[in-house]
Amino acid sequence: MNCFYCGRSIIGRYYYDWAGHAVCEKHFANIVICASCGQYCDSHARDIGMGMKVCSHCQKYRIEQTDCDKIINFIKHIYAQTEIGLITNWHLIMVSAEKMYQLTHDKNTRGLAQAVGSNYTIFIYRELSRVAFAQVLAHEMLHIYQYNRNIHPEKSLCEGFCNLGSYVVLKAIHVKEADAAVENMKKCTDPIYGDGFRHLLTIYKNGGWHDAILEIGK
Repeated sequence: MNCFYCGRSIIGRYYYDWAGHAVCEKHFANIVICASCGQYCDSHARDIGMGMKVCSHCQKYRIEQTDCDKIINFIKHIYAQTEIGLITNWHLIMVSAEKMYQLTHDKNTRGLAQAVGSNYTIFIYRELSRVAFAQVLAHEMLHIYQYNRNIHPEKSLCEGFCNLGSYVVLKAIHVKEADAAVENMKKCTDPIYGDGFRHLLTIYKNGGWHDAILEIGK
């Protein structure tokens, strides 16, 4: 097995990403993680600003305007078949990493749902892969679901519920990147995004969306 960074044979401890790239312990600190899919970036990665890069995979499968409507309709269809129903009072704006940081002051944020009266704008990185775009959009749409129904749970339930939407959408996308994103969500150690998601996932598996909605509406 060769190191993804230096190309030499790995001896001893190493790390690997969802795409199977292995990096020796010595060079792991030099690795840049893709801001879209989370795999290791090589020399062909593209700088998107704010010290972040997207890998070759995400450049190849980057979301394009022609893909947006297909993915939006895909997610709407999934939600429409459940107790979530249609979520329509929003529009999408694709933004750069710099613009997202201006909006959120957090360079790790890939999406944002923002209110303008009774309508909403969803801002999403324009550098994402199609799978990552679907994951982020599914999450942000469930923020709007909560806003529309005047549901204001504690933050871990709010974000956990939105991540549950990402989970359901990702499970309907049968590619390796989507599977990896699901595993990352399950393993997330963040007390809000990770613990909140796992709590809602347990409820969802036992009682579906009906019980998940009851949980955030308590």
